[in-house]
Amino acid sequence: MNQVKCPKCGSRTTDVELESFGGRCMRCRQSYDQMPIGGVGKPEAAPYEVDLDDLEPDEAVSRNMIFGALWCFGGVSVTVLNWSVATAIGLPVYLIASGAILFGTAQLFRGVIQKVKRRRRR
Repeated sequence: MNQVKCPKCGSRTTDVELESFGGRCMRCRQSYDQMPIGGVGKPEAAPYEVDLDDLEPDEAVSRNMIFGALWCFGGVSVTVLNWSVATAIGLPVYLIASGAILFGTAQLFRGVIQKVKRRRRR
């Protein structure tokens, strides 16, 4: 397996992963069409700055917020539904979907923080 460096964000991936992602970087979704397998190509003249707007597009920020809210809502819904069924039939034990709630909350806040950072840069 050969390592390939993304020409846009600089992340490294293997040629096998590259093929499985349709020739795009897993991190920034940049196409590797111009980059040969193995990472051999023209050397960079100088280090370049990575534009953070390219790494966190608006749709990725919105997606983090939406999916985070959905995971959190799903976890709370499963917990409430399970609790109501358990109390209705007299069971003293019920499920708390804490993993989904915590994951959703973390992803939601990640999206909110990304959005705030983007607004401050503008």
